[in-house]
Amino acid sequence: MRFADDFVVMGRSQRQVEQAQGQVAKLLDAIGLQLHPEKTKITNFDRGFRFLGHTFVKNLRQKR
Repeated sequence: MRFADDFVVMGRSQRQVEQAQGQVAKLLDAIGLQLHPEKTKITNFDRGFRFLGHTFVKNLRQKR
């Protein structure tokens, strides 16, 4: 069985993303899993981010 344990949650505001993070944490806890504090980040999409070998910035997706 293959599975993915990395994912991105996006929202229109930091507050919205923080609320989603809390909901995700509760769902994961219910199945015996947890968010990894060192891998969990909240950032502004305008600054961009790297995810699974790709760099994402507003209106641009770039492979490494």
